[in-house]
Amino acid sequence: MRKNLSEVYKVLQEGGRYVIVVGNNRIRGHLFESWKYLMPIAEDIGFEVETYLGSEIIRHFIIVNYVNKFTYIL
Repeated sequence: MRKNLSEVYKVLQEGGRYVIVVGNNRIRGHLFESWKYLMPIAEDIGFEVETYLGSEIIRHFIIVNYVNKFTYIL
């Protein structure tokens, strides 16, 4: 991720924004909160974290209404 963030930072236009969507993981029963590791890396590279949103997935799919078509993301 550090390499990806570095490359994006190099090519992102001035004033541009980069949005990352990450999920947390459970590894051997322990919660691994990915965002807690990615935010400091992004800031170290030079990104300014504008805001972040957190949401718990209650069901394991999302319905996205896109141009009157429904897409299921599993």
